[in-house]
Amino acid sequence: MLQFNVLGFPVVVQWFFWLIMALMGGAIRAETRDDWIDVALWVIVGFVSILVHELGHALAARKFGYHSTIVLHGFGGVTIIPHARFSRGQSIWVSFSGPLAGFLLAGITFALALVIKTEYQAVRTLIGFSLFINIVWTLMNLLPVLPLDGGQILREILGPGRLQAACFIGGIVAVLVVAYAISERQIYLAFLFGYFAYINFTNGHAEGGVIKG
Repeated sequence: MLQFNVLGFPVVVQWFFWLIMALMGGAIRAETRDDWIDVALWVIVGFVSILVHELGHALAARKFGYHSTIVLHGFGGVTIIPHARFSRGQSIWVSFSGPLAGFLLAGITFALALVIKTEYQAVRTLIGFSLFINIVWTLMNLLPVLPLDGGQILREILGPGRLQAACFIGGIVAVLVVAYAISERQIYLAFLFGYFAYINFTNGHAEGGVIKG
């Protein structure tokens, strides 16, 4: 387990994070040196991108006077904000700040791609991975499914009296993603959203404390 600090926030990286990222990067089918380079680049970009996403949450929470701890794990990352008491607007902003950080990183990557003209395949691969993770994954994170940021935003918009409605919507959307993932043979995606469907339909997500994904 790796531990360090960034911008004053404690960061914990569990070993399972590296394993899942490597598997998602193609470690199982990697054979050649170039294959393993691509896996390493994917892991690096995934690590930086998810960390930036969580820092977006942490910085927004700090603005409202709360300290955070960032944990990167097998399912991505979370920002744990102990004892936080956000207003509805503050909670929506803290939830959206993670995806916003991802979109900003994608914008920076795109700008660099326009400026940097290179024939080095590794650089082009880094750019491609960064755009994919920070655009596609960020959009997926904004789906109205708890505990994703989109689900937390929906929960706050609907209000505390309509948690059941937020969970029902999240469960339906999660099932649709599972169906798509199975049709595309995306096993990890199907498993992940299958788990999300379960916790939405059973209201199994944590209600104590504040955790931003």
